[in-house]
Amino acid sequence: KDMTTLLFTLVYAFNNCLSDFGNGIWSQRTNFRASKNLASWLPRFAKLKPMTVQIYGTQKSQDSKKALRFFKERATQVQFFDLKTHYMTQGELARFIQKFGLQSLINSKAKAYQEAGLEYLKVPDEQMIEKLIEDPDLMIQPLVRSGSDLSVGWNEAFWKNWYKNLKST
Repeated sequence: KDMTTLLFTLVYAFNNCLSDFGNGIWSQRTNFRASKNLASWLPRFAKLKPMTVQIYGTQKSQDSKKALRFFKERATQVQFFDLKTHYMTQGELARFIQKFGLQSLINSKAKAYQEAGLEYLKVPDEQMIEKLIEDPDLMIQPLVRSGSDLSVGWNEAFWKNWYKNLKST
């Protein structure tokens, strides 16, 4: 509905600009053509639902940067949460843990993981969740959410499938 409203607003503004342009006959013909052409496109735009994607990552993460670029290239509404400034709550993190498990969120190859000595320690899950929230470099990034769909890490094939399903509905 938002796209339809936007399109009607653009058609109305375009028609008003042409009618103010001067030549009455030329403007009437152009207005008719512009309205007719844009009206034929309206049903296509009305079917598209805006896809909003939330990306949790850090500015330094290359995969987070690639995810931002991937969704922006497809004209998707993106909300980026930099985990260095916007700490993820336990509830937000719990969604990903529930679907993928805690171990799949931990980046055991990260420098921060090795510096914290976590490869030699057995840390209880509650403490590990707190460590992930405090130091996002321990997490595999990006964490991507679109509605109830979630993904962890760079997963281009899965994201393309999201976009394809959006376009087909």
